[in-house]
Amino acid sequence: MLIGEREKQMQKGLIVGLILLVTGILSAWTYNKAVGFAIFVGSEEGAIENLEKYSKEMNYKLLGKSCAETDSDRDGYITCTGRFQGADNAPEFKELLDCGSGAWGARTGGCKPKFAPYPPTMQQLPAPTPSAPAKPESR
Repeated sequence: MLIGEREKQMQKGLIVGLILLVTGILSAWTYNKAVGFAIFVGSEEGAIENLEKYSKEMNYKLLGKSCAETDSDRDGYITCTGRFQGADNAPEFKELLDCGSGAWGARTGGCKPKFAPYPPTMQQLPAPTPSAPAKPESR
């Protein structure tokens, strides 16, 4: 009789444990879809590493850096701002970049400009040629 009671308790414990496990998995999946886990969406450390590689590849001196903590739009990139100085003591400048977040399974890497350079280069349009005054119609 003692063994039967113990088996029933183990079965109840197993069922409760499975229910908790399934509930935990569903909760984690829902949270990941709503907010995101850093392991799936990357993190600031991965973006900073890519920002430092970008500055070396572009032959810029990295003077300052700031990145978002997570990839909020889940495109595999994290928005970063870098303060750089070009070669030969060129004036320093800031650049807004999307840097690969290092997300597990993401095929993103390096950095790319977030927007076109500012101010945009404008082409000088030719001045309009003056037209001859309109002739009054004769009737």
